[in-house]
Amino acid sequence: MLSGQASSAPTPESLGPPPRRVPLTVQIVCLLGGTQGCLWFWLFFGSLGLCAFASMPADGEMVAYSIFGLTVFGLVSILGAVLVVASLRERGRDRRLLTYGVFAVGRVVAEQGLQARCSRLTLEVSDTTGQTLEVTGTAYFSDFVGPPTHRRLLYDPARPDNALLLDNGGASNPPELDGRGGFRRPPAGDVATALLWPVLVAAVPLRSLVLMQVITSPGQ
Repeated sequence: MLSGQASSAPTPESLGPPPRRVPLTVQIVCLLGGTQGCLWFWLFFGSLGLCAFASMPADGEMVAYSIFGLTVFGLVSILGAVLVVASLRERGRDRRLLTYGVFAVGRVVAEQGLQARCSRLTLEVSDTTGQTLEVTGTAYFSDFVGPPTHRRLLYDPARPDNALLLDNGGASNPPELDGRGGFRRPPAGDVATALLWPVLVAAVPLRSLVLMQVITSPGQ
């Protein structure tokens, strides 16, 4: 029987038992970093166009033009918001695994390609009772997975189909271990990049409100 804790793999003691203290910067990058930035850009683009058309004078020939722009960018904004919320829910589960997930070293027993440089891996791990358990997780940059190997991961025994792989590529921004049973704080640049697009998205409607106040204020 295969064991998820072979001697050639990293030892589970490299991460402490749950619940763990997860630095705030690690949580920020986990929630907002990686490919999440592309979704925030989509929402930023849609909200920027929506606010631009909403602030246009609605008179004469501009009415039809404004309605068309509001419709197009409104749909783009809605789609962007749906994608962001769905991604945040998934990232929220990952963040919870950082605190409460069971750390293990699994052996890859199956790989299913999902799309370019992304695969769904099935791994075997040994639980706390010594029994073998199969868990699954998404691996990015899968062309580096190669033959069956070991991967460090966090999983919820109640939901083994949603493991967080700690040896992923940069697409999911998995946290690095500090060698003392915790997580290493990410570089300041990663934290700033993760916060950039949400801040810009929040700034767009605020800027439009200020602009409309200036336009509609007495004496203008």
